[in-house]
Amino acid sequence: MIISSMTTMYAKRREDDEFISLNESIRRHHALGYRVLDLNLCALQRDEGPFSGDDWKEVAYSMKETADQLGVSFYQGHLPFRSMKFVDTDEEMVRKLHDATMRAVEICGIAGVKWVVAHPVASPYAPAEEVELHVAENHRIYDRVVERLTELKVGIAFE
Repeated sequence: MIISSMTTMYAKRREDDEFISLNESIRRHHALGYRVLDLNLCALQRDEGPFSGDDWKEVAYSMKETADQLGVSFYQGHLPFRSMKFVDTDEEMVRKLHDATMRAVEICGIAGVKWVVAHPVASPYAPAEEVELHVAENHRIYDRVVERLTELKVGIAFE
């Protein structure tokens, strides 16, 4: 059994509740004995976190370098997902979530993530029992994501 922890588990300092860098989080996990981490990229859906800036690729490569130096790997990662406030008719909101998801996919590729976790969606216009319509909605949302993940040799699991 491989025991892992999410990168967000040690995101703040206990003494003052201030955020720490992702690299420091990796070092803290390593010091606690973790050698496998879950790269949590959910903050991208709120345009927050270490990967939300223009320097996101540099941050990703730095994270990967720190992890490699310590012998830590990223077996899985979590993609952004629709929040309770998500409005599927808000084109800007839909675009931002798609862009955040595609950025997360690229980060997973850089990090060497083996599997990403995605949250399936329900079609807002279909009754719960219309399974085919909900599956079609997931294809509409995730087909491009899966295509890019396949190119990066990263698997996807729906939670």
